[in-house]
This record gives sequence, C-alpha cells and structure tokens, in this order.
Amino acid sequence: MREEDVYQTISDVKKLLEYHFNSNYETGYILSVLEAINMLIDILPSDINNNFLRKQLLKLAFLLKKAKVADDKEFAIIIDEIAKLANNILFYLWNIYYPGGEEYGKREHY
Repeated sequence: MREEDVYQTISDVKKLLEYHFNSNYETGYILSVLEAINMLIDILPSDINNNFLRKQLLKLAFLLKKAKVADDKEFAIIIDEIAKLANNILFYLWNIYYPGGEEYGKREHY
C-alpha cells in the first residue's frame, strides 16, 4: 500500500463513521484524532524518514480498510483498535513537533 492510500483510506472511513454514528461521542473523538493525524502528516518536514511512523500509518490504513467491510460486531472491535492506534500515532506525531510535549500536562501552570 502506498502512503497516498493512507490519506484516501482515512478519508473514506471518516465518511463511513459519520454515516453510521453521526451523534456518537466516541466516534466523534476518533474522527477528531484521524483529522489531527491527517493535518500533522500533511505538514511533516520532508526530510523525516521515519520507518516506525510509516509502519504505524500502514497498520492504521489496514484497519481502516478492514472497518469498511466489517459487520456490526467486527466493526465495534476494529474501531476500538483504530482508536488506540490512532491515539498512539497522534501522540508520536505531537512529540515530533513539540519534543517533551508529554510533560506539558505534568507542569503547574499559573
């Protein structure tokens, strides 16, 4: 699967999720995470050659494609996997842009 396919797959499944769960909070959260991943990928510096990120995105694309053809029971399980993986990818991307960002929540702010 090419990297371009990852973008298309995320877009397709976002539409699928919106169609099936228009008012579901959890699905809205997943959509937000996928959108954030899309935006961060778009602005990644071109000199970043990151095999870990590529593998994670391809795994996400595989799960998203799998979700498109799943029945209701499988879909719920796959969406849970997508949410976990998407959160990890988002956290990873966030730390590329904001090194040490994981410490932000631990600091006291005045």
